Amino acid sequence: MRRIDVIVSTTRDSQQALAVIQAVEAVRTTMLDQETGLRGYIVAGDPTFLEPTRQAMQSQESRLARLEALIQSDMDQRRRVDTLRAEVRDWQDGYANPTLTMATDPTTRALARDQARALGGKRSMDAVRSTLDAIATAEREMLDQDLVRQQNAQSEGALGILVGGLMIVATAIGIWVLLSRSLVLPIMALTTALRGIARGDTSVTVTGAGRSDELGTMARALQSLKEQQQARERQRAERQALERRMLATVQESRERLDSILNSLEDGVLTINEAGVILSANRAGATMLGRDVRQLLGLPVDDFLTLPSLAGASAAASAVLEEAAGTLWLPLALEGNRPREVEVRGEERRFPAELTVTTTQLDDRPLYTLVLRDITHRKEVERMKDAFISTVSHELRTPLTSIHGSIRLALGMPDALTEQAQNLLRIADRNSERLIAIVNDLLDIERIESGTLDLKADKLDLAELAAETVATLRPMAEEHTITLRHTSAGPLPVVGDPRRLRQVLAHLLSNAIKYSNPGGAVTVRGDMQEGRIRLSVHDNGPGVPDWFKPRLFQKFAQADSSDSRQKGGNGLGLSIVKAIVERHGGHITLTSHPGDTEFVLTLPSRRIGARSDAPAAADMPQPPCPEPPCPEPPCPQAP
Repeated sequence: MRRIDVIVSTTRDSQQALAVIQAVEAVRTTMLDQETGLRGYIVAGDPTFLEPTRQAMQSQESRLARLEALIQSDMDQRRRVDTLRAEVRDWQDGYANPTLTMATDPTTRALARDQARALGGKRSMDAVRSTLDAIATAEREMLDQDLVRQQNAQSEGALGILVGGLMIVATAIGIWVLLSRSLVLPIMALTTALRGIARGDTSVTVTGAGRSDELGTMARALQSLKEQQQARERQRAERQALERRMLATVQESRERLDSILNSLEDGVLTINEAGVILSANRAGATMLGRDVRQLLGLPVDDFLTLPSLAGASAAASAVLEEAAGTLWLPLALEGNRPREVEVRGEERRFPAELTVTTTQLDDRPLYTLVLRDITHRKEVERMKDAFISTVSHELRTPLTSIHGSIRLALGMPDALTEQAQNLLRIADRNSERLIAIVNDLLDIERIESGTLDLKADKLDLAELAAETVATLRPMAEEHTITLRHTSAGPLPVVGDPRRLRQVLAHLLSNAIKYSNPGGAVTVRGDMQEGRIRLSVHDNGPGVPDWFKPRLFQKFAQADSSDSRQKGGNGLGLSIVKAIVERHGGHITLTSHPGDTEFVLTLPSRRIGARSDAPAAADMPQPPCPEPPCPEPPCPQAP
């Protein structure tokens, strides 16, 4: 009976050992899921990799607690589990959590990726695996000892029966056969299966699961352990295959993107909100005179000069003037339109066209900068401007003579037939138009060369506006447009009266030409917060939204047919803007269908930085009794 008790006791101990081994494998699977998911997210950047990691973290404590509960009576195993807990905390606090924090930050994601590729955290994870192996090995050794005790007890029982039953040999032989079939052979089969499973061989066959005794319970537990291990092996193989496929896909996509970016002639940089360079293509690195890896982590402000404030809105200009270099990124390109910057490379400086687009990555802004070298374009523009300037200067004198001759001829109507007078009037209008074009070209040339000098006269802008309105009233009546002017008292400024009259005349003539017949053009002037505000309002069709960013550029026209239908060359508003800014002011546009308003804002009794200098002589112009700018100068007799 004692030997039977030994067999029953060792069978229960074997079941306990199998349960401990199952708990060890559950903890091992939890750690493997955390490690695999974390590495997949770091390398691939795909947040779906974090889902198994989070699930494993949630189940980790319960699985460790179950393992502790199973080995409470074994002091050696309790010490190993305590060591295991410390090693798990070391892996999580020393590697997993810091690396995950770096991976979610775009500025340190590359460091996290390098650490993952360098098998960071391997030492602490190896320690966890080693402790798990030690716990499982101790349980397997106890299993082997229990099995040996069972075999010895069975052998002793069989021998006692054999010795005590010499007198009843036939009965003893029957009992031996019964014991062998019911105990010894099943236990030997279970021992063989257990050793195979312990070696990782899940192809072994577990018998006896259908028995209703303790051996059947043990066989069913062993079969469950085998099936769980098979399931874990399948999951591990599937997870590893999926990880390999995803990493291969990510690597292929990255290589394809790098190949596309490196084939571009334009430089492409990505930076964060702090202006730190996160990536660059080959052309961008060449422009900046550095190797691609040398650029990473450097501030982009080291290589790009802040864009000019010209053309920026008042709010953007105010912020840009106070910005410390990094705020210009979201402000420099209002509407993502290209702007000109200066690139300061290691070997040369050159002008470039910069386009910035903004995206969100992990709830943080990421800026993509595209740089296009426009050195050749600028040289072509310089040559073009020089050619236009030369041609304009050469054309002005003969055009003035031609126009003067036509005016003299028109002044003698008695000597001309009606047909000749009509032809001369046509020639007069066209010569005036040509002279206006030449004057605009010369003004543009002076503006771009910095030779547009302004007088610094004290004047009343309200009076100047009234004079300009009176001059253009016949034109308004010809187009059946009502022209109004209101000002809240004198508007004192210091400026160039001829140039300011040119600004007002151009805005008014545009408003008249583009207003609907029967409409009204209103000029209003007032003082707001120490600055003079003058607006020109009309009820024409308005400026298309897509054209507004180009409105003040040279030769800008929403429709090329406008120059034929309305007249004009696309230079007027660029000249207006330059003159207003030289007076220390700015011009803005608000336009909707049926409601368009240009607003000039000028400082009261103040002029720009060059206003106190004596005015440089413009192209020689004979005095006019009342110059209707931008009309051509009064002719002189040839």
